[in-house]
Amino acid sequence: METGMRGYLLAGKDEFLNPYKGGEEATYKGIAELQKVVDDNPKQVARLGEVEKVLREWQKEVTEPTIQLRREIGDAQTMNDMATLVGEARGKVYFDKVREQVKTFQDRETKLLKQRRAEFKTAQENVAKDFDTVGKTIGWVGHTHEVLAAAQRVLAQAVDMETGMRGYLLAGEEEFLDPYNAGKAGFYKEIRALQETVNDNPAQVARLKETETLIRAWNDKVTEPAIAARRAVVSGNATMADIVAMVNKKAGKKYFDAFRAKIAEFSAIEFKLMQERQATADTASGQVTANLQVMRKNEGWVTHTYEVLAQADAVMAAAVDMETGMRGYLLAGQDAFLAPYTDGGKRFFELTGSLSQTVNDNPAQVKLLKETLATISEWKEKVTEPAIALRREIGSAKTMDDMADLIGEARGKKYFDQFRQLMGEFSAEETALMEQRQASNEGTVWTTYLLIALCVGLAILIGGLLAWVIGNGIARPIGAMTEAMTRLAKGDNEVEIPGIDRKDEIGDMAGTVQVFKDNAIAVKRMEGEQEQQRLDNEKKMREERNQL
Repeated sequence: METGMRGYLLAGKDEFLNPYKGGEEATYKGIAELQKVVDDNPKQVARLGEVEKVLREWQKEVTEPTIQLRREIGDAQTMNDMATLVGEARGKVYFDKVREQVKTFQDRETKLLKQRRAEFKTAQENVAKDFDTVGKTIGWVGHTHEVLAAAQRVLAQAVDMETGMRGYLLAGEEEFLDPYNAGKAGFYKEIRALQETVNDNPAQVARLKETETLIRAWNDKVTEPAIAARRAVVSGNATMADIVAMVNKKAGKKYFDAFRAKIAEFSAIEFKLMQERQATADTASGQVTANLQVMRKNEGWVTHTYEVLAQADAVMAAAVDMETGMRGYLLAGQDAFLAPYTDGGKRFFELTGSLSQTVNDNPAQVKLLKETLATISEWKEKVTEPAIALRREIGSAKTMDDMADLIGEARGKKYFDQFRQLMGEFSAEETALMEQRQASNEGTVWTTYLLIALCVGLAILIGGLLAWVIGNGIARPIGAMTEAMTRLAKGDNEVEIPGIDRKDEIGDMAGTVQVFKDNAIAVKRMEGEQEQQRLDNEKKMREERNQL
C-alpha cells in the first residue's frame, strides 16, 4: 500500500495505484484470516484489531488526502524529468523480477515443507503400526511360553500314568494305581485344553490329536491289559511269571516312545514359533526406532524451512524498504527519507548472504539467491542511483511544494511505525509460542522412545525369566526322574530318587517312584527267599529219597 501510494505520488499515473489498491484488499483480508487462525489467543486477536485500526486511520489521515493532493497538482513542470523517468517504469522491470525470484525461492521451500510434513506423517503412522506389532508379537511370545509349559504338563501326566502302572504291577495293591488314574484323567484334560489353546494352528492341533490317539492305544492295548493281568495274580488266577513275560514283550515302549517323539516335535515347533515371533518383535522395535529418527529429523527440517521462509520474507521486506525509501526521497527531496533505502540495502545484502549459508545444502536455491542479488545490484546501478542523483539536481520543485511539505511532515510515519511495532510484537509472541511447542514436542518424542525401549526390554526380560523357570522347574526334574527310572528298570536299586522332598506334582511322582524302588527291593528279597525255600525243599526231598 505504501509503495503504491508513493509510486503514484511520483508518477501521477493511476496504474501506479494498483499495488496500493491490491495491498489494501489483501491486508484487511489477511488480518481477518489471521484473527481466525489465532482465535484461541485473545491477546493476539486484540493486537490484530489494533493493527487494522492503525492502518485505517493511516488511510484516512495520510494516504487518501495525499493521493487527492497529487491529483490536484497534476504534472508539475519542474518535475517533468523526474515524472518521465519514473513513468518509464524501468525500476518496475527489476523489482517485478526480484519479486518473482523471491516467490520462486519461497515456493520451492514451501514444496519442501509439504514433502517433509508428509514424510513426518508417514513415519508417525508407521510408529503406531510397528508399536502395535511389538505389542501383539510380545503377547504371542507369552502365549507360546504357556503352550510349552502345557506340553510339559501333558508329558508329566503321561509319566504319572506309566509310573503308577509299574508300581501296581510290582506291588499289586490298588492304592498304587492312584498316580495312574490321576495321570490318566489329567492327561486327557490337559491335552484337550492344549488343543483349544493352539486352535489357530491346525498342524499343531493334528499333532496333539495323534498324541492323544497314541496314549489311548497304549491304554487299550498295554496298560489296561497289564493291570487286569496283575489283578488276576492277586486273585490267584495267574502268576508273576505271566506279568514278567508280558513286560518283557516291551509292547508299551513302542507307544510311549512314539508319544515322547510327538510331544518333542510339538514343543520344537512351538519353540521355533516363539523365536520367530521374538524376531518379529525385535524387527518392529527397530522400525519404531528408525521412524522416530525420521520424525525427529523431519521436525528439524520443518523448523529449518520455516526459518528459511522467514528469512526470505525479511529479504523481500528489505528490498521493499529500499524501494520505499527511494520513492520517499524522490517525492520529498530530503535526505532523511533515504534512511529506509540505505538501511534496507544493507540488510538486503546481509540477509541474502546469510540465507545462502542457511540453504547451502540446496544448490538450486543458492543459485537463485545469487540471481536475486544480481538483479537488485543492477536495479541500483541503472535505476535507483540515477533517479536519486536526478532528484538532487532538481532540488525543490515549486509546483511540488505542497506535496513535499505534506510528505515532509512524516505524518504517515507515526502510523506506519505503530503498525510495524504491533506486527513485530505479534510475530515475537508467535515465535515464542512456536519455540515452546517445539520444546514440548521434542520432550514427547524422547519420552515415547524411552517408553518403547523400556517395554521391549521388559518383554525380553520376562520371556527369558519364563523360559528359565520352565526349563529349571519342569524339564530338568522330569529328566532327572526319567534317568532314575531307567536305572531302576535296569535293576539298579541303589539309585537315589530326586525331588522326593518337593510338594508339587513332581514330588508326588518322586514318591511313587520311591515306592516302586522299595517294592522292587522287596520283590527281589522275596524272590531270594523263595529260591532258598525251593533249594531247601529239593535238598529235603533228595534226603528222603536216599533214605528210601
